Amino acid sequence: MLLCVILWYDNLVQINIGCNFFFNFFLIYLLNSRSIQCNLPINLFNELIFLIIWAWFIFLTSLTCLSFILCLISIYTNIGHRFLRKYLYMDLPELTKKEEDEFIEKYLRWDGILVLRILSQNTNDIIMSNLVGDLFKIHLNSIKNEYNSDEQIQSSGHYMRIDSSSI
Repeated sequence: MLLCVILWYDNLVQINIGCNFFFNFFLIYLLNSRSIQCNLPINLFNELIFLIIWAWFIFLTSLTCLSFILCLISIYTNIGHRFLRKYLYMDLPELTKKEEDEFIEKYLRWDGILVLRILSQNTNDIIMSNLVGDLFKIHLNSIKNEYNSDEQIQSSGHYMRIDSSSI
């Protein structure tokens, strides 16, 4: 008769299984018990699969950490400026560095650079240059509209005249 029970833990990962053998001899009518460690083939196979999956998760975790660090470096360094200047120059080659810096730092900021970087990985350079050029034109229009609205307020005055006779 064979009875398998969990006997002990070697460490946090491996569980040793002990097999208790109960046997009696024909001549001796006593029940004897012995415990040995079992090597069941399914346990060895499961242990091998577990180790492969564990190594795969360690590999994926290290790649994810490396990718995260590289993403932070590319966002918070001057790499984003060079990346966007390339596309701005492809669409609008007559821009000055001051206009480019103002567009990148005040209009796009870090989140816009990140979104454009993700888009550039999934599209080609022509579409990206058109997109960045159109974003720059929208930025210029918003500056012109803001400037025109400031001029209208200054030319017409801030306060409306209220005629006290009509009250």
